[in-house]
Amino acid sequence: MCKTIICIDPGSKISGWAIFKGKKLMAHGTVKCLDVNQRINKRLYTIFTEYTKLREHLKKKKITLSAVYLEKLNHQTHYFTLFSSGAIITAFGDIEVFDDKIPASQWKKYHGLKGKDKGEPIVKCFISKYPEEVCSSEDEMEAVLMGECIVNGTN
Repeated sequence: MCKTIICIDPGSKISGWAIFKGKKLMAHGTVKCLDVNQRINKRLYTIFTEYTKLREHLKKKKITLSAVYLEKLNHQTHYFTLFSSGAIITAFGDIEVFDDKIPASQWKKYHGLKGKDKGEPIVKCFISKYPEEVCSSEDEMEAVLMGECIVNGTN
């Protein structure tokens, strides 16, 4: 039986996610918390609530996640992104969470990208691999690309 996982690129404004069943991309999207003037507790609550809604939606569809993968954060990560990772982990509760398995440098190398690549190189890489998919943000694309690396056993 194929495992179903969710891969998440946590962020301070936009968090991208991608769901894979086995090696197949099943769904992807974003959680947005764009109002940076909002108090931190309200922003974190928004992130927690949106990921909880996603989890409940998956349960209704009878989709059981076997693991949650968050991109490994480095020491230069914005403090809010660290907090948002905690909110995401809390939303997925009893599901095994891996938050230290795959740094950006690893999945980017897998796709032939450089560690600091952002913007156009990410978009071009995504479109070359998933020409039929539409994403609303680079964070969403990164979650899909990270997930592809994970499901192909390079984590």
